[in-house]
Amino acid sequence: MPVGGAHRGEVIMCTVAILAAALLETAAPVTITVRPEVEVGTINPYLYGHFLEHIYNSVVDGLWGQLIRGPSFEEYPETLGDDIIVVNGGWRFEGDELVGRGVDSHVLFGKYDWTDYTFTVEAKKEAGSEGFLILFRALDKDNFYWWNLGGWGNTYSAVEHEVGGKRMNLRARTGADIIIEQGRWYTVAVKVAGTSVECFLDGERVAGFRDSQNQRGAVGLGTWATDVRYRNARVTVDAKTVFALKPAQHVKQVSGLWRAVGDANAVYVQEEGNALNSRFCQGIKGDAGAGITQGNLPAEAGVAYTGSVWLRGHGTVMARFAGQEQMLAADADAWQEFPLAFTPKVSTADAEFSLVLAEKGKVLVDLCTLYRKDSPYRPAIYDLVKGIAPTFIRWPGGCYAEHYRWKDAIGPARERVTKPNNPWGGLDPNLFATTEFIQLCRDLDAEPIIVLNIAHHEPPEELDDYIQEALNWLEYCNGDASTDFGALRAEHGYPDPFDVRFWEIGNETWVMGVEAYAERAKRFVDALRAKQGDLEFLLCGSGGHGLKWNERMIELAGTHMDYLSVHHYMQGSFEDEMHNGVEYPKFLHQTAQIIANSPTPHIKIAVTEWNQQSTALRSG
Repeated sequence: MPVGGAHRGEVIMCTVAILAAALLETAAPVTITVRPEVEVGTINPYLYGHFLEHIYNSVVDGLWGQLIRGPSFEEYPETLGDDIIVVNGGWRFEGDELVGRGVDSHVLFGKYDWTDYTFTVEAKKEAGSEGFLILFRALDKDNFYWWNLGGWGNTYSAVEHEVGGKRMNLRARTGADIIIEQGRWYTVAVKVAGTSVECFLDGERVAGFRDSQNQRGAVGLGTWATDVRYRNARVTVDAKTVFALKPAQHVKQVSGLWRAVGDANAVYVQEEGNALNSRFCQGIKGDAGAGITQGNLPAEAGVAYTGSVWLRGHGTVMARFAGQEQMLAADADAWQEFPLAFTPKVSTADAEFSLVLAEKGKVLVDLCTLYRKDSPYRPAIYDLVKGIAPTFIRWPGGCYAEHYRWKDAIGPARERVTKPNNPWGGLDPNLFATTEFIQLCRDLDAEPIIVLNIAHHEPPEELDDYIQEALNWLEYCNGDASTDFGALRAEHGYPDPFDVRFWEIGNETWVMGVEAYAERAKRFVDALRAKQGDLEFLLCGSGGHGLKWNERMIELAGTHMDYLSVHHYMQGSFEDEMHNGVEYPKFLHQTAQIIANSPTPHIKIAVTEWNQQSTALRSG
């Protein structure tokens, strides 16, 4: 983690690198004198650690050992009918309204040979950080235009053109200072005729341009990190409606990540209002054999797997996993938890888990989980992490931390709430959260770093609530059982405080500007210090080689940080990355010099995110 402030050890590291380079260049004899009895600096015990974020299946379907995907049945059904192509994200009809969520999430419909038309739709933002995506002249899923209303963090609107999966911003020709309000319906229209494109919002023309690349194409709707509703979507040609978006009839509403099996006449409903936790549960009504299943699950011969499933209704349900069966007799109008226990006889990476009716019946299903009995982790991944021996782990992110609400994910699984993974797409069932993270750190003998959500994506009037939320989280982690949240932690099975010492104030807050971020960071640190005086704080430094941000942060908030947290992702050609590998240490030393010359030379540098964003160096 820390590179250090103005530690002399850094100079030694730099000197050795220069000497090594000289040896390679000249091949002349060089004498190096090593004096092991002379101490020139100390190596920080937290020299190397890990950044753990809910991205790329690093936690869900990754390190965390819970096997069932979509355990709370919150994913929208993937089949909306033959008229709609789901490119990405979660989409469902609620009545006549198409509801969507996810990141880079969109659907296509209509005909690819349409040329001149007007596409009109009503749209409402329900939650999230952006607005609407209105697709037109789509040749396929990788070649289209979309009007991005309230994009880029809801700062402006513009048309984008995607060609071969690569997106270009046409802001210079179509940009408008339009932001999208939450909770109100807008009428959006796009009119295309020949090379002319015109964009209308609530009847007012706000953008227009000419483009000759796509002269035909279908239409679609999308969202980016926002929960949206669309209704009355239609395409007209010469004032005649040629397409109106409507829900398909007799579609099996099976929660995404699951699929229906058995009885072709069975009724499947993703039911709202009767769920055990979160919003939805899965309804199954049919004859024997009707049910739901999912595959591609790992199973190891001779290993015991345990978990549970919650049922409500009347009917015997057969649970199957890796060739093993278990009967569950549901006979109540209230939710019942049924333990699951399986010991596979054969190892496979493609086991199936199914819940099917053993007789005619009608049941609701919710919160289905399955773990190895001998470990809460996936051993193949956990053992690799343990072999690396990280001295600290930073969690929950990353961009994920910027939207994380810790109270959604404490206590028994039945009390946890599935939430959208706003920055990275999909849903997170919140089964790996504070207590599980602390246990992971203890198992690996690593120090935990918790990154706080400082509400920099939220309205200013909510700031005080987020400061209080941070204080409550601190008390949940470090308070004794006499405190309100310490008592809650004890109730959850952890009587002893976690003693989390390192707290990071936000993540990649550059969009705020350094002045506003420094002021907000000081408010959080002052509040947390007042509650516990021996904490250590990481404040956001620059991304890349941004010395100006670092210098100003140290000026404005040096008294409120123990570590300056910097991020860097290398990208470009092989040569670019090799050059970057030389330049980045120089940047760190320059930052260290700024610290050394400041009134707060105690500050250390924490490189809390560093990686490659291209494959050039990895692949050679």
